[in-house]
Amino acid sequence: RRVLIIDEINRGNVSKIFGELITPLEDSKRAGKEEALSATLPYSGESFSVPADLYVIGTMNTADRSLTTLDVALRRRFWFEELEPQPDQLSGIAIEGVSISDLLAGINERLELLVDRDHRIGHGYFMPLAVDERLEALRSIFRRQIIPYLRIPMMTPTCSEQSTPMRSDNSTPTILRCAGGVDKSPARGLGQAG
Repeated sequence: RRVLIIDEINRGNVSKIFGELITPLEDSKRAGKEEALSATLPYSGESFSVPADLYVIGTMNTADRSLTTLDVALRRRFWFEELEPQPDQLSGIAIEGVSISDLLAGINERLELLVDRDHRIGHGYFMPLAVDERLEALRSIFRRQIIPYLRIPMMTPTCSEQSTPMRSDNSTPTILRCAGGVDKSPARGLGQAG
């Protein structure tokens, strides 16, 4: 068996990257199959076909909006398997009496409610705490990884301004309606469901 792992496959223009290789990736079009296809390599002029025992694994982060750029032709050729955050991987880790597993589960519940399920946090961020259970280690994870990550959905241009009817004092408040129904109006507060 052969395995090709392409990390963050949706970061590039996948159709251009694979080019004529998209069709030979199909199981029925691989070398040794009845409908096998081959392509001529542009520089060497040699014939090339995809081996029947090749597994192509592409990883992607669904929070990355470039996921929508994967075209239908490519989606047909891959299986999709979601890997969800696994707070139970952190069971037994507690810092100053706070269960890190429960902390992650709570954060992700709020993120799913207020932003969307694609912006949940993976358990991998907290795995270093299995060997370093200091409060400072947890602070560092939040300061250097979690907080910068959480700022991204709040800064993306998925919001649109809407004016509401004028108030009795003739002022017109502006409300930002964002993906996932998040209402960022000053009156309601950041992150309250709209």
